[in-house]
Amino acid sequence: MDKKYEIVVIFPPETTEKSAEESVAEWLGKVKATDVKTESWGKKPLSYQIKKQTEGLYSLTSFTASPKAVVDLKSKLSLNETILRYLLVNKD
Repeated sequence: MDKKYEIVVIFPPETTEKSAEESVAEWLGKVKATDVKTESWGKKPLSYQIKKQTEGLYSLTSFTASPKAVVDLKSKLSLNETILRYLLVNKD
């Protein structure tokens, strides 16, 4: 049974909002997520430096997927060098 999730991704500040949304859509497409809704929070300063960056482009996405697909997504995001940080939470 599919569950609802939210993911916040912090991209490097030079990333455009469009390319950030496309990246998230591509990742979620690979794990067959449904009900995908993405909201850009824009560039914000970071509380501390991450990978020598002092600000980042924030993106919030809500989606529905199977728990197995989310495990696959987490492993792909952990290896992805184009993001500074991410937080994935279960909304159920």
